[in-house]
Amino acid sequence: MMTQAPGGSPAVAVLRELAQGERRVALVPGALAPLLDAGYRVLVESGAGEAAGFSDEEYRAQGARVTGRAAAVGEAQVLAGVRGPVSETVTALAAGTVVVGQFSPATDPAMVTALAEGGLCAFSLELLPRITRAQSMDVLSSQATVTGYRAVLLAAARLERFFPMLMTAAGTIPPAKVFVLGAGVAGLQAVATHRRLGAAVPAHDVRKAAQGEVASLSARFVGPPGLSVGASPGGYTAQQPAGL
Repeated sequence: MMTQAPGGSPAVAVLRELAQGERRVALVPGALAPLLDAGYRVLVESGAGEAAGFSDEEYRAQGARVTGRAAAVGEAQVLAGVRGPVSETVTALAAGTVVVGQFSPATDPAMVTALAEGGLCAFSLELLPRITRAQSMDVLSSQATVTGYRAVLLAAARLERFFPMLMTAAGTIPPAKVFVLGAGVAGLQAVATHRRLGAAVPAHDVRKAAQGEVASLSARFVGPPGLSVGASPGGYTAQQPAGL
């Protein structure tokens, strides 16, 4: 059970992410109001939002208290993070603290062990069921959308030609042809972004439902002969024939 800090309301702490290259922050200033309205205090480590474009002053303006890392960890009843906390933070958290983030339990069992040994209550958001009630907490879909969009920007920057068809005084430049493998959340965002840039986009997926989704974006669905595009009775898609 989450305990309340002596003399005050329970605290939600947000720390600066320490993983190399990680620029995200678990809570942005605009998301603090519901927590404050529910009676929580919000503690933000100084500099936690800088890499994501949010200053300490913006957090203060929304009602958060900006403090040092040790103070935030020491007062936290809830710790919100993008990734799992580092070992020093796990050790410093009080037993019973609720930790929310993405812990990659399948590939980082040591993290799960450390959280359990510390007596912490952990919610790994990437394991939430992808159902209607949980859509607002679906971190996989939201980040896949960003991935698909950014992949197109990186491809456009590296390609040594234009994406759209251009008609110039020197002649016509045909549109670039881009093949998207996989038409899930990231793939469909990639298809849509490529189309906005004017590329010709065929796309492929093993799920039958993806054909209509690709077509809705004015792209062409393709697949090799013999490919099964149906879904299995109890799973995401059917296993493909050997040799494909």
